Amino acid sequence: MRMTRTKLVAVSAFMLTLLLGGNEQLSAGMFTQVDFSNQANFTWGGTDWIPEPGEPVVVHLPGAPVGVTTLGGIPFNIISNANGKEAWAAGVAAAGLPGTQSITMNMNVFGVTDVYTLINTWWGQPGTYASLVFTGTGGASYTKDLYGDLDIRDYNQDGWVNSINGTTTTEVFTGTSNWGAEGRLDMQHVILPSEFASQSLLSIELVDVGQNGVQRTVLDGVTVYSNVQSVPEPTSMALLGLASLGGIGLRLRRKAQDARTAA
Repeated sequence: MRMTRTKLVAVSAFMLTLLLGGNEQLSAGMFTQVDFSNQANFTWGGTDWIPEPGEPVVVHLPGAPVGVTTLGGIPFNIISNANGKEAWAAGVAAAGLPGTQSITMNMNVFGVTDVYTLINTWWGQPGTYASLVFTGTGGASYTKDLYGDLDIRDYNQDGWVNSINGTTTTEVFTGTSNWGAEGRLDMQHVILPSEFASQSLLSIELVDVGQNGVQRTVLDGVTVYSNVQSVPEPTSMALLGLASLGGIGLRLRRKAQDARTAA
């Protein structure tokens, strides 16, 4: 089949529109596990302590998952640091004192639509004393308030808050706590606003405004889900496309010259 110069120009325009139009190639999506082990200060499955008189130095949740694991159908990588800590506890960060505590996890993941966290509490209360703040590279920002007895609850079945909604927050691990009662880890599922799907998620921040005896959060894992596997770099892709088109044009000209010579 002969390709005329008009057709070649049309194909060139179409490919450049595809390459430079700003529409990233969609795929089945992918999960990315967030590593915050450099800020971890607590462990569920090893001997540890929350700074508060009367709190024992014990293993609080024997058998709690670490490393690469799947919880509630979602892949997590709960990474321990050199000190054997894999979780971030606001009570430890506060050294037992009142005041706001936070952990910021920086990343650069394009097209994130869903975020999964493992958060439980000490001294949980109804109402909201914690929130998740999401920031995108294109200016998107979203804050998800975490309500006790709805989104988050204590790790231990005791006299504090013990309920979750069972939909956006589900129990993904259960065992026996250091108090001999039911111990558990819960997973929160946060659906981000649609504008995050067309930019990169820059950071996730957990903000805790509680205090000992009121509420303190413990973060054990974070996984994000994005709707694309990779973001093509427009200039490189355009150059590759133009090089391919140049090759096509050169071959067509040579064929035309050969045909004239043969005639």
